[in-house]
Amino acid sequence: MDITDAGLIDLSTCSEVALEVTPRAPHRGGWDGRDPAPVLAASLASGTLVVSNPGLVEAVFPAGSLLDVPPGLYDVRIFVTIGPETEEVFCEPVEFA
Repeated sequence: MDITDAGLIDLSTCSEVALEVTPRAPHRGGWDGRDPAPVLAASLASGTLVVSNPGLVEAVFPAGSLLDVPPGLYDVRIFVTIGPETEEVFCEPVEFA
């Protein structure tokens, strides 16, 4: 995960790292101000996310979990918690066919 071109993000000080996959809002009209619910999620706390420093985040989803996700464009977001603050550090589109 290198979002700055200055180097990989060191995740060793994070108390939590979470990944969410949500449907991408339509180009016109959006979601009427509501955030869509994640179709997939993983986190350190649940044991479904593995972090290898620096900057490698691997989500482990049960076999067949993608079968319930319809084809389309989704946003993959990674949130990190350090101390009392949680911030989104990554958001990129991915297409499921």
